[in-house]
Amino acid sequence: MRTPRKINPLAALQPAFVVAAGLFMNVAWSDENETRTAFFFDSSRERMPLVTEFPRYPYVARRDRIEGQATVCFTINRRGAVVRPGIRSSSHRIFRRPALKAIRRSTFEPLQEGETKSTLKTCRTYRFKLDPIVADSN
Repeated sequence: MRTPRKINPLAALQPAFVVAAGLFMNVAWSDENETRTAFFFDSSRERMPLVTEFPRYPYVARRDRIEGQATVCFTINRRGAVVRPGIRSSSHRIFRRPALKAIRRSTFEPLQEGETKSTLKTCRTYRFKLDPIVADSN
């Protein structure tokens, strides 16, 4: 024989609370269309970037107001493509995937005929910073 299941009287209120919390978070931290700011620094200036892709700020990090950085090291081949990217360091693991995606989508100047530079290993640091939230006094 089964024992009767206990019903939590607050269970009916949980969906309303989740919706209310979601509405508050949208007001406080805005939506996906906000301007994302990502700063980056290269360790080498020998090859100029053609396409620089900026990482998306992770939603959870933005929601929880987490700032930080991730350093990606990679090799630039003769055609200017990024090969073998890897995370050297990161302040929080949540920034690793967006940094890797961004560097894979970036490209550099290809070598011209007769240029003898071999593949170049370099690093790029992406800094994830949030704009401060300004409280409305009204």
